Amino acid sequence: MSTEELILKTIDKCLETATGEQRRLFLWMKAALQFPGLNQFVEEVKRAEGCWGKVSLESLHKAVEFAESHNEFQIRSLAATDEAKVDMVRLEKIRLKEVEVRITETLRYLGWLG
Repeated sequence: MSTEELILKTIDKCLETATGEQRRLFLWMKAALQFPGLNQFVEEVKRAEGCWGKVSLESLHKAVEFAESHNEFQIRSLAATDEAKVDMVRLEKIRLKEVEVRITETLRYLGWLG
């Protein structure tokens, strides 16, 4: 397991009990660490489009995880009640799961999924 993966696991563990500003800080750290995964996914899509390779499910999942942590950070930054934020985060996770499924099926249809 890479150092980055260990740090992400540690942040996930911290997020289990973090609240308020501390939670936002951990989410920001997680999004910052996951950002290169988004770039990797984009590069894999470019290579697949040029018939030079395939897109891995792992890079797609990492790109969605980046979006999830980034969006949760944004939601937690809103001026709303904690209950409202929790509801928005839950709905956003559902929405992103649906997006991941649709992208997976699109890549599979195009023959770009490896």
